[in-house]
Amino acid sequence: MQIPSKYDVGLAFEQKKGFTKSDHIDAIDYGERLLRIQRGREVVYTALFHCCVDDKIIRWMKVSLGEGHYVTKVSRPASLGPSGEGQQQLLTMLSKTTVELGRIFPNLGNSDAGDTIKISFIVGEGATSIVYMGLLGGRPGILKVMKDGFEILADHEAFILNLLHANDTPCLSNVTYVKEGVLFFDEVLRPIRHLTATHVKDMVSCLKYSHSKAMVVHRDVRPDNIMEDTDGTLRIIDWGFAYVLNSDAAPPKLQGTFRYASDSVLEAAILQKARYPEPQDDLESVVRVVAAMGNMNVRHELARIEDGDFCSAKAAWARYQQQMPRLAELSAFAADLSYEKVAQILL
Repeated sequence: MQIPSKYDVGLAFEQKKGFTKSDHIDAIDYGERLLRIQRGREVVYTALFHCCVDDKIIRWMKVSLGEGHYVTKVSRPASLGPSGEGQQQLLTMLSKTTVELGRIFPNLGNSDAGDTIKISFIVGEGATSIVYMGLLGGRPGILKVMKDGFEILADHEAFILNLLHANDTPCLSNVTYVKEGVLFFDEVLRPIRHLTATHVKDMVSCLKYSHSKAMVVHRDVRPDNIMEDTDGTLRIIDWGFAYVLNSDAAPPKLQGTFRYASDSVLEAAILQKARYPEPQDDLESVVRVVAAMGNMNVRHELARIEDGDFCSAKAAWARYQQQMPRLAELSAFAADLSYEKVAQILL
């Protein structure tokens, strides 16, 4: 395997007496996560350090993006001694500049209101946007920058969030429309590591208000869009795919999420059939999100399904329902819009 190239992203350092199978799995998972959140990246390298007798050695784990999946390779061991090949490899990597590593952020100029926009670092990346930590007129927060061709989603998400706030929908972040294709959120959120009964109740409450008062279906309920603030209060984010019920809008062509979508959504996608979203779709996604967040094997298996492979997603959930009878029961509650029963998933 070659020395890291211009596509390199960063390093993760692990130092142990010996690398076990679980260590390698954790390292691969870390590499895939880095690759997913880096803009335009094709390869990420992770440095694996460990000791072999009296010598400290290094291996480079390379995670690259293949045809809809990840490919992982581990290099041969190299010594980190003064004259060892590993020492030279490490020095080469550490000497790379931010330009060589591709960490050049877009210049967003000023907002429509004249405030300066400054990007600090990347937080994550999705199919339609890139999320940065940054400043808007000196205020710290999150900048959501839409990718080319998806700028209109910023207008739509700002409209939806303002509509939801006007209807007192709980568990939302405040949004500022910055300029075409750019939104600013004044809260810095973090992923929820351990889903609690309170989290589930808040999630269901948010969607109940959204459906019944604002007449809005989220359409993209998935683990990455369930966050919490510094006090541990749940926030549902990413309303760019939301649909307003009883509006004049045509059935949306974009599916939003599909790995956690309801069977009805997946069936329509498989048949390439236009379909109006329904509140039941969100509630069934909640059931599937809770199941996946409580079982990392389920979540990892879903993550390996290629984008757009609706048949595999539908088959996977059919299998999970056979393995977990409670999942089928909760899905039935969701289909009946039994918000209260769905909210008791973790009780």
